[in-house]
Amino acid sequence: MAEEKPLHFVVMLGSLRKGSFNATIARALPALAPDGVTIALLPSVGEFPHYDADVQAEGIPPVVTRAADGKTKTQKLSDSFKSNPSSFTIEDVNQDGLADLVVLIPYEKIKVLLQKSGGDFDEEDVDPPGGALDQPWLASADVDGDGKPELLLPQKNFVRAVVLEREAKIQGSTNQPEWTFRVKDQINGAESDSRIVGATAVQNGKNATPSIFLFDAEHKQLTLCERDATGVWQIVRNIELPVTDFSSVQSVALGGKNVQSVAFLGQNTVAWLALAGDVSRAARLGDALGQRFPQDTVVRYNLLPAIRAGVALRTGQAPKAIEFLTVAVPFETAQTAQDVNFVLYPVYLRGEAYLAGKHGTAAPAGHAVATSDADLHAHLLELPYRQWCSPSRRTEPDCGPYLCQRCECGEHRSAGAEAYCAE
Repeated sequence: MAEEKPLHFVVMLGSLRKGSFNATIARALPALAPDGVTIALLPSVGEFPHYDADVQAEGIPPVVTRAADGKTKTQKLSDSFKSNPSSFTIEDVNQDGLADLVVLIPYEKIKVLLQKSGGDFDEEDVDPPGGALDQPWLASADVDGDGKPELLLPQKNFVRAVVLEREAKIQGSTNQPEWTFRVKDQINGAESDSRIVGATAVQNGKNATPSIFLFDAEHKQLTLCERDATGVWQIVRNIELPVTDFSSVQSVALGGKNVQSVAFLGQNTVAWLALAGDVSRAARLGDALGQRFPQDTVVRYNLLPAIRAGVALRTGQAPKAIEFLTVAVPFETAQTAQDVNFVLYPVYLRGEAYLAGKHGTAAPAGHAVATSDADLHAHLLELPYRQWCSPSRRTEPDCGPYLCQRCECGEHRSAGAEAYCAE
């Protein structure tokens, strides 16, 4: 049987009347589309410019820039440029510290106006990696933490982080080297059939490298990606969206100075998603809590493991999250219904960790499974039907009041950072 491919439809609004029933139906269609079908709205016929041969003969008007002091400069574009741009963006594409102008045109090369030291611009047409697109867009983010943002250019189910560089000059040639986009990194969507139509970066605590959200129109979700310790971009989580009638996403600061929301923009729709989760601050608060209440059982075996596991999950360290939650196992069913929300939170986080670690079958029950860290997880399969060793049975000098490393009963059962012994 032939492989089923997703269907994509576009709808053009033909009526100019504000209360048009056809327009109302058309705007509702994207949210009602079944799985495997996407519906996008084109602008109304009233928004398309009318053809005028005289205007076409005059050519594309020049680009006018205005400096902070109010002075303007005019930049005439090439006579061969006859296209209608879909966007006009200011970015430092070659990372020389000067703001450049990037013009996107459907099905064509990317036009870049490279700013020179005197304020003038050099006009360059550069092939996007992967070829021209029918609906081009771009974003920017500092993907390697060097303080210089790269362009994010889409290619179906992933985005490439690129920087504009001039090719090396060929010895003996009189031709000027061409400009080309060098790919520095790649950030993949959640699925092979993802359709990434937008991306935006959000500062990740005090990390030099931000988190990046990918807007996946095919699966109607926002994919959060972060760079792990090895420099590889990993998917942290997918956030399902109730509405996907949007054409772009942008990180914004609502009611404050710091970015704490992702905004969605569409032809007739606008929305925003509030964010939370300052990882570095959460880790600091957890450490402070442990120092303030070093002997508190609830803090040591419920709150701190949950905080540290949450931080580990947020930074893409699923096995580490499971390790942090090990000490909470004996207490997970030991409290009353009044406290059930907090006491079961480690169970929930353990399930999240199994899902993040691709052990989905273990997630519903919160039971442990074997992973590459066999030493740690071998003992997690044992249910916590054991008691703590009493002080009279602790033999090691460094034994704490609740846990011991070795007991007179002869049992020594390691479960990650702590150990238990059976009565």
